[in-house]
Amino acid sequence: MSSKDRRERERQSRVESILDAAEKALMEKGADTVTMQQIADQAEFTKPTLYIYFRNKDDLLHAVICRGLDVLITGFRGAAESGATAAMRLDAMRDAFFAFFEERPDYFHLMHHEDEISLIPDAEPSPHFLHSDDQTRELFSLITDTIVAGAEDGSLRADLDPLMTAIAFWAHCAGLYQLVHIKGDLIRSLFAASGSDVRFHASTLFNKSLQQAKV
Repeated sequence: MSSKDRRERERQSRVESILDAAEKALMEKGADTVTMQQIADQAEFTKPTLYIYFRNKDDLLHAVICRGLDVLITGFRGAAESGATAAMRLDAMRDAFFAFFEERPDYFHLMHHEDEISLIPDAEPSPHFLHSDDQTRELFSLITDTIVAGAEDGSLRADLDPLMTAIAFWAHCAGLYQLVHIKGDLIRSLFAASGSDVRFHASTLFNKSLQQAKV
């Protein structure tokens, strides 16, 4: 191994260690309250070392989110290759969405925090923020391609706008996840409805809205 390769390997190892520490600190303390010093302490690096690899806390936050999005994209890619029809593959994408956030619920809150950062006026986008944008576009490309394929194989309506339908699908998944997993106790106490029942009925209604009307 050349010295250049060794240095790059060491650099990548430090970055991964920082990301591991940042992820742990963010999950424990929250994105709003965690500090770069706390992340440095968790990683057992000095605070200035963190700034060698990340511009600021927001850049580091987006790097952690990018790591999560890599996993979510892998799940969506797998879903896009499964199922006999596009409608079945869209169902699999919903399952991939739920599987990811059920296993990593804190990422749901982290990504909400990212959305708030993205709305700061005149904020200069960080490199990792720009990368997370690219990842989001890939996710939506997988969804829109599936919707187009559904119009072609007859499992979905041919008059659907692919992009608008993809956005509606994402909003459906995010809203349903929040209702089932964040407001689940309230739904159970008010209506004696289980999260699984709510998810099943909401998913069935959404699916029917996308399907060809049966004559």
